[in-house]
Amino acid sequence: MKPHGKVQLHSKAVKKLRNFYPFLYSDEISRIEGAPEAGDLIEVIAPDGEKIGIGFYHPTAHIRVRMFDLGSSPRPSEQLIEERMGKAIQRRQDFFSPTRNSIRLVHAEADQLPGLIVDQYDRYLVLQIRSAGMEPFRNLATQYLKKQLKPAGILERSDMAQRKEEGLVLRTDLLSGEVPEKIKIKEHNLSLWVNPYHGHKTGYYLDQYDTREKFFNLVKPNETVLDVFQYTGSFGVGAAKLGAHVVGIELDETAIALAKENSLLNDVSSNMDFLNGDAFYLLQAKAAQREKFDWVLLDPHSLAKRRDDIPQGRYGLQKLVKNALLCLNPEGKLLVSLCAYHLLDIFEEVLRITAGDLGKRICLLDQSRQSADHPYILQIPETLYLRSLFCQVLG
Repeated sequence: MKPHGKVQLHSKAVKKLRNFYPFLYSDEISRIEGAPEAGDLIEVIAPDGEKIGIGFYHPTAHIRVRMFDLGSSPRPSEQLIEERMGKAIQRRQDFFSPTRNSIRLVHAEADQLPGLIVDQYDRYLVLQIRSAGMEPFRNLATQYLKKQLKPAGILERSDMAQRKEEGLVLRTDLLSGEVPEKIKIKEHNLSLWVNPYHGHKTGYYLDQYDTREKFFNLVKPNETVLDVFQYTGSFGVGAAKLGAHVVGIELDETAIALAKENSLLNDVSSNMDFLNGDAFYLLQAKAAQREKFDWVLLDPHSLAKRRDDIPQGRYGLQKLVKNALLCLNPEGKLLVSLCAYHLLDIFEEVLRITAGDLGKRICLLDQSRQSADHPYILQIPETLYLRSLFCQVLG
């Protein structure tokens, strides 16, 4: 695949690319040669004409160029994609265990594969393509995965809003073999159903693996847990299996149904109650009614997808934390997970100020980020997108 043009950079952008940052924005490009279209491979050059590398171009997307390879003599695209997929998969082999059979195998820019996601659920793979540049390589990726991993089936779940910005149609297609409507996975001595066709992301929040483990090491028998934004119940089911009594809140009716199935699958349905409705409203109602719990878990959807969303996202986080703290017993514990890169810098500040306004003193017991199969690359700050804080109210 040959480049279809060139983009010349402003000098301020050269250093960051050479330091492995993968994105170029419109104000960092001084000149475009040729007529590249969405998804075309282009050469990226410095102001003095030196070749920096190649990347995938998009004329209107927020990210104008997604870097694909650095250096003056890039290798063939097809060969490089297969090589990087192989390295990404190999790096994760040690994560599998007798009690864990579901892993993110490829994590887009963190594995130098812009916009490509591959998740494994037991014997099945779910592939996701988020960028126009990776779109032509669907068949290449599918054939490579079939050859190397021999899955029972490969499903594509390219139905996220980001594809609209890239000018791509939303897709949910079976690419190979058969993939059932529900897949049973193993995690932390739990059995859990995943819906790969309609579930959030590719069906499950694999990135919360480490946070769930830390939580399960802290929760105790007979404690009461309010699991807000419970989704399909992985936190709550695990807590109930340890003897806790759990109330889960979830707006998505299909997720509630799967959470109930997961409670039955693990024989903990008698320890769980489920509320279907808006989590912000129901949490506020419980705070107003002075209901109390030993734990409150908050795992909201992204509260700030862009920098412009920070004020609104901060307000939403403050509201959730305030009502969660009001629902805690004395010495109660709060677990807050935040999957909003633009809010992470103010995460602890919001908790500190909100608790102070309520006259509550809190300490940080522990913290975690996305699990290691979703790598955090130090040169790409955006790859640290998820943090979880374990807090306790002190008397």
